[in-house]
Amino acid sequence: VNLSAAMAEDEFRERILQPLYQNSAIVIRGQDLTPEALVALSGRLGALETHVFTQHLLPRFPQILHLS
Repeated sequence: VNLSAAMAEDEFRERILQPLYQNSAIVIRGQDLTPEALVALSGRLGALETHVFTQHLLPRFPQILHLS
């Protein structure tokens, strides 16, 4: 699965959502997502929020918290 590529809703449901709901977690190795692709993918899983510690948010992408 290439998570940065376009995926139809039915394929996304079958390949991502169903395994996630059945197992509570999934691992998809070998992904190299841009911030744009990560936000788009995350938005398909649910509403995104901005963390209260704004000093660690990724510039231009307040939905991404940089952890070190």
